Amino acid sequence: MNIGSDAAIGPVGREGFLTIYRLLRDDAGLSPDEATRFLAEGMLINTVLALQLQDSGDPDALELVTQACGGDLDRFRTLAAAAAPTSIQ
Repeated sequence: MNIGSDAAIGPVGREGFLTIYRLLRDDAGLSPDEATRFLAEGMLINTVLALQLQDSGDPDALELVTQACGGDLDRFRTLAAAAAPTSIQ
């Protein structure tokens, strides 16, 4: 199922995402290209974190993570580890 087509989730998700885009474009003063790039890079970083690609031994995964994080893989790993939720004992 595509969550965008869900009657309850789709409209709220679209409006929320557009609110962020408008904030970046109108309030932060980014151009449409800059706002789009910011959102795209954020989505990539979120995906990389969710898949834990920073912990992969695959050279292509590490290349992608390094590119996504601006070239500092060690710093990205440190920040990812600090942001990881702790397990409840």
